[in-house]
Amino acid sequence: MHIPPVNIVMTICACIAGAILGQGVVGLSTKKFLSDPSLPAPEAQACMTLVKTATEPDGQKPALCASLFLSCIASLLSPLMVYFSLIKSSLVLFAMETAAGKTFEVTVPFSPVYIGIGSLLTLSTSLVTFVGAAIRLAVDYFLANADLSDPEAAADWPSTSTRWIGGGAMTAAVIYSMLRFLAPKAAAQGDELSSEEMSLLALPPQVVMLLSLAILTGSGLMGLQIFLTDGLTGFSFTMLGGFMVMAVLMATLGAVLSLQIGSSASPTSGTVFITTLVMCLLAMAWGRNDLTDVELLRNILTGACVAVSSANDSSQDYKTLQLCGIPPRVGFIAQLIGGLAGTIVVPCALYVADDAYGLGTERLIAPQGQMFATLIDGLLIAGAVPIKPVAVGLAIGVVGVLAEIFASRKGIQIPAMAMAVGLYLPAELGELDYELEFKSGPCLSLV
Repeated sequence: MHIPPVNIVMTICACIAGAILGQGVVGLSTKKFLSDPSLPAPEAQACMTLVKTATEPDGQKPALCASLFLSCIASLLSPLMVYFSLIKSSLVLFAMETAAGKTFEVTVPFSPVYIGIGSLLTLSTSLVTFVGAAIRLAVDYFLANADLSDPEAAADWPSTSTRWIGGGAMTAAVIYSMLRFLAPKAAAQGDELSSEEMSLLALPPQVVMLLSLAILTGSGLMGLQIFLTDGLTGFSFTMLGGFMVMAVLMATLGAVLSLQIGSSASPTSGTVFITTLVMCLLAMAWGRNDLTDVELLRNILTGACVAVSSANDSSQDYKTLQLCGIPPRVGFIAQLIGGLAGTIVVPCALYVADDAYGLGTERLIAPQGQMFATLIDGLLIAGAVPIKPVAVGLAIGVVGVLAEIFASRKGIQIPAMAMAVGLYLPAELGELDYELEFKSGPCLSLV
């Protein structure tokens, strides 16, 4: 099977299109995002604490030197110890051999980064994410004990079952989050702002024009890339329209999820999963389900992913400015410059990493990319989606949504998206040897 090579120039262009489109969407919706009291914005709260601490008078500043010094040393020494093989990258908490002859392991990564991420999130979000990871472990244990020697059973529960279950849960959580955001009640929240808050979040006409131009420019760049790849065909226009609709919707939702459960919890994956699903269905409707069509799809998904990532990051930054009493609009230009710099540096870094280690391999796992590749390979290329794992994932996602609805009536925030993230994202938790033993064929690269 020939895997289309990565075109670094096209990748950078797709990233630029996504970055400026995402910036424009979040900028235009600043008032709506930042006036919602149900969005705690954990990273923004942490940044505000640091800013206020740094600006305190000398006599009132807390003694942070010891803790900051020790944390920096730990963050530096940990990866060095792993690199020089002084300690393993993952620590095995529990291991056993199942009746089916497979190895079941519970491991945790040796990295202080995960501790830092956990401390940033709200307690409810951290607990719900942990519940999702626990569900993944239960699913992994079931699959490790299952006898999949029968061809029919192996087809019903392939080695990628966990990813399909996570994708199903993500689908339910993302759909609910979008419907909740678009509800009339959420749309009316901005009317309750005080005059001071209204002034803080107001956007001058020239800023609105600049942000609108950013959205049009991003869409135009992606359109140019699509037309250069496939020509001025009905399929090209369909894919461009699909990209514009999904990028705007998912960037909007990505910003909401970032403010809800934190950008460090990677809600990007769920939104891009839905985008991948929609774009695959559009390609199938045109009969474009060949491996050669993956190159065009890959660039579109790259742009959509960057748009969501840009929205995730921007929303936290603008919330930080708001919490510090600074109009978020003063950060638009700086955020745009930083985003454009990243669209060049990051693709180049990933290109080098892929050449050196191979994205999607054991050396560079890339769990989100593997999940998207699983969806494209199963739905678009092979035309075979394992119904049972997807149904299980949808059921788990619906239960999470119902729990979120019930808890919100009690004034408690337990986001279903956090549970879905925990279900599929931590590749180190519940990663099974059986998953590697049953893999076959190359993994599609979406980077």
